Parts: sequence; structure tokens; C-alpha cells
Amino acid sequence: MEPLHQGGSLPSTFAVISGTPAATGLFNFTVKVTDTLSFTGSQAFSIAIAAPSVGGSFTFIA
Repeated sequence: MEPLHQGGSLPSTFAVISGTPAATGLFNFTVKVTDTLSFTGSQAFSIAIAAPSVGGSFTFIA
């Protein structure tokens, strides 16, 4: 999985971030949304990635 760059965006048709992590650690990000009437909202999230005991991947559903 390639990391989202600063100011990156996801298509509005889904809210899933998935892949095989390349590094362990605590990763913080903020989801910001704007609706068709230009109302906005945001929510901060954290994902803690630990070293797997046997290969692994993750799926985060917002």
C-alpha cells in the first residue's frame, strides 16, 4: 500500500484503507469530508501497526 500524501484523498465511493504495512508504529490521520452543500466535517483516527507473528495485512473501515 502506498501511503496517502499530505492532502491526499480517497474516492468518495468507499471508505476502506487496506494493504500490507511496510513499517510498524502508531499512524495518525484525519478524515475530512465535504458534502454537496459544502458542509464539512473531520475526525481524527489512529492505526497501531505491530509486527505480525506470521505474515499479515490490515483493513481499516471508516
